[in-house]
Amino acid sequence: MIRDILRTDTKKKIKKQQWESIPTADKSYDYMKEEEKFMKHKMMKAFKRSSAMILSLFTACSSTLTGLGSIVPTADVKASSGTATVKMSKERNSFKISELNRPMSEGLWKISAGSHQTFCLDSGKSMCNGDTVEYKTANAVTYKDQSIAKALTYYENSSKNNKAFALTQAYIWACGKGKSKQTVVYQAGKNLDSGYSTSDAKKFCKKINDSYPEGTIYYYNVKKCVKGKKHNSHQKLYRLDASSPYEPPKHKSLKESYQDTKPKEIQVSVKKRDADTGTTLAGATFLFYCDNVYMGKATTNDEGVASFTYSRIINSGKLYSGNKTYVTNWKSLSHDQQAKATKNGWYDSEAKAKKAALKEAKKKVPAHSEIIYLGWIMAGGIKGYKDMVKKYNVRAVCAVGMSRTGTQTEEVRAKNFIPKSIPLFTLQGNFDLEKLHGVYKMAMNMMVKTAGKSLAEKTDRTPEEDDLLEMMTNGKGRVCLENLNAVIEWYHNER
Repeated sequence: MIRDILRTDTKKKIKKQQWESIPTADKSYDYMKEEEKFMKHKMMKAFKRSSAMILSLFTACSSTLTGLGSIVPTADVKASSGTATVKMSKERNSFKISELNRPMSEGLWKISAGSHQTFCLDSGKSMCNGDTVEYKTANAVTYKDQSIAKALTYYENSSKNNKAFALTQAYIWACGKGKSKQTVVYQAGKNLDSGYSTSDAKKFCKKINDSYPEGTIYYYNVKKCVKGKKHNSHQKLYRLDASSPYEPPKHKSLKESYQDTKPKEIQVSVKKRDADTGTTLAGATFLFYCDNVYMGKATTNDEGVASFTYSRIINSGKLYSGNKTYVTNWKSLSHDQQAKATKNGWYDSEAKAKKAALKEAKKKVPAHSEIIYLGWIMAGGIKGYKDMVKKYNVRAVCAVGMSRTGTQTEEVRAKNFIPKSIPLFTLQGNFDLEKLHGVYKMAMNMMVKTAGKSLAEKTDRTPEEDDLLEMMTNGKGRVCLENLNAVIEWYHNER
């Protein structure tokens, strides 16, 4: 059927007069030839449409899928280069700065590149309204001239009023000329306020110096001058985009392993007997080897016994590991980014991360080890005790609470099901609501309001209750070395 439709369609495409002019004997041949050409044409069009659809589908999939079907986020990428048109407006008619040999008549100009406010580097060099400039970008954190980066950062974080602009511009001119920043800022400030002092200039320079650069610096050079001036006679322009960091933290994780090794004293004894009589022999010398390594020698005594003791490292057989993360581009990050990375527990170098991971691995206690467990008391329960007693051989428990040291041991033991065979020491600690968070802070706040109120209203309080009330109301601590006397004494007796 499809062939018949194509054949009919093909026949319609052949001009009627052309068809009628073909001799009868040749009509079948010519018809088949025309049909073949038309079918090829149809197939090519269909192939192009199919190819376009496949390409579109592939592009859509490529732009949304990666790996195992994860979505690729669209990135806000800043152009690393481009062009802009300069616009100039006069901010002040007079702006004298003797330190820069800048006459009063020069005034103060605001120069924008595209729609962005910029600062110029060289006092005295020119720029024309309508000039075309080309820009490149750099990381403000690592920019070669940090004085300029800090000045731009200060301005971005300031009120951006006319005074901030004028003083920042003067500071950047001082950077460009290698002049005293404080002197230049002071002289610039005098143009704005006759009462502007050297102390004001010093404070302004300190604010800039204390700034932490972040974002992208755009620096512009003239590409085309509307007046045909030489390019090297033109200003270099700067601006800062501090809306986002120049680059995100790049981090890697590593693992360091540690195997517990303990030296062990090993004693080997050999008894020498006569092969025929079986009597012990004195004065025989034996050589002792361990793993084919000579360790020493010993001679038999009157009882025919030669003893030798040596030290050997015994591995525990279990590896303990520590995992840490470090940032590979630490020096390219802003102060805020570094602070957040540190808060995340990331390290600024691979060496520091390795050291911390190894330290963590060494701190890990093997399962079933003998331990003294110390935990804090909340509502009579010792936090973490139930988990620890399942994993380790708990030899003693120290419970830290608000009550006086050595009191309420029976109540705490019963509440936590601590066997009589395990010594329990209750220790008085600190109480500070401000250091608590979340549900714990809420619970302790409620406890202070209810229990504290009851204690405050009680007229016959015991010394212990007075002490507890003072901790609740004033937040005083009771941590001291004396609280551990009983624990230390028990430990020495157990060794």
